Amino acid sequence: MLVFIISIPAVHLFLIEPYLTIFIIAFSCMWMFGITFVSLHHLVSKNLLEEPLPVIELKEQEEKEDDEKLFAEVSNTIKTNELFLNIDLTIIEVAFAVNQHPKLVSKTINRNTNVNFNTFINDFRVEYAKIVLKDPKYKHITIDEIGKMSGFRSKSVFYSNFKRVLKITPLQFQKN
Repeated sequence: MLVFIISIPAVHLFLIEPYLTIFIIAFSCMWMFGITFVSLHHLVSKNLLEEPLPVIELKEQEEKEDDEKLFAEVSNTIKTNELFLNIDLTIIEVAFAVNQHPKLVSKTINRNTNVNFNTFINDFRVEYAKIVLKDPKYKHITIDEIGKMSGFRSKSVFYSNFKRVLKITPLQFQKN
């Protein structure tokens, strides 16, 4: 009603009926104050403003537990089946191996490690390369070949990931 009355030229209404205009404005203000006061009084009387809300609801907690289980399954599948050794490994192949949607697998990896899929896989590859670099039976193999054996597509990707994880080059690691 106030919006309708205000939509009439306010100056014209004020000139014709100034007391009516003041009454309408005062009534509207009191009405809004009353609604606000009653609502606030209701919240306080029910202690809704004073009770802390639960930080993690039950549903969110269940989702988090499911997420952690899926992450453990993904990690275990990649490790035990040595999927990371495949140079052409994709999120789709990993998702297929754990029977989940690729987007869900990707989100699970991101949430649990704070890295993307490629970085996650390259970390497995670096760990594998560390083992091979220290194994005496692989002394005759070049470092570049060890990188390819570990699943890296190129020498530069192998070196950059190795250095990112260990802060030293593969050659320095092998000599130590």
